[in-house]
Amino acid sequence: MGLINLFDELNQKMIKFHHLKQYAEAVTYAEQALDIAREIWGESHLRVATSIQNLAGLYKSQGRWIESECLYKDALQMMRRLLGDSHVDVAISLNNLAELYENQGRWIESECLYKDALQMMRRLLGNEHLDVATCLSNFALLYETQGHWSECEALYIEALQMRIRLLGDEHPLVAKSLDNLGDVYYSQGCFSKAEQFYLEASQMRERLGDAHRVRSKPVGRRPPRPNRVWSKTVGTGKFSLGASCLRRGHL
Repeated sequence: MGLINLFDELNQKMIKFHHLKQYAEAVTYAEQALDIAREIWGESHLRVATSIQNLAGLYKSQGRWIESECLYKDALQMMRRLLGDSHVDVAISLNNLAELYENQGRWIESECLYKDALQMMRRLLGNEHLDVATCLSNFALLYETQGHWSECEALYIEALQMRIRLLGDEHPLVAKSLDNLGDVYYSQGCFSKAEQFYLEASQMRERLGDAHRVRSKPVGRRPPRPNRVWSKTVGTGKFSLGASCLRRGHL
């Protein structure tokens, strides 16, 4: 087996165990994949940077904050060297580091990075792009965690409206945005308003079919805080903007 095929196989195993939340096994494969990436491409290559971010995300899932932060910073610096200071990959790297700081309660540092990431996304992609909507939702969750309801609500509403314009009125991401707003109103004690959003999201998922029903939230009961993941999927060159392929989105 060639090294590139081995690299791809290790990454597939890493993703599999990450989805299963078997992080120790996923870390083993991620570390091996990073070693292989460095052997193939050297110390300065986009695939190496992506592999570093994947490992950082797994360390974060294990609560290994210091190791995760070091790796995220290494990946960000490499992205900037290779791509410049203004690139979508750089914005996603900023977002990943912001999310780590958020998990640690480092609110000011997290907010600054989220702002930088969102501004860069808007500048590069415009205001009508699904990646921008994801960035808005990620930033909103930081404010939700702190109880900054007006700022949080504004960002979630913008994300919802953007998704409706881009995807139409019936889509799983639109339902997710409705749930996000329901969470905000529930947390403020606006139970009737929250129920309207939860019910609309639940009914939408019913209309969309069985594949989406499992995501529906029970009306009238506060759901657990959502998992957020958004990172570059190794080997594809595309971004995973959803709940768990290595690193990022509260969608």
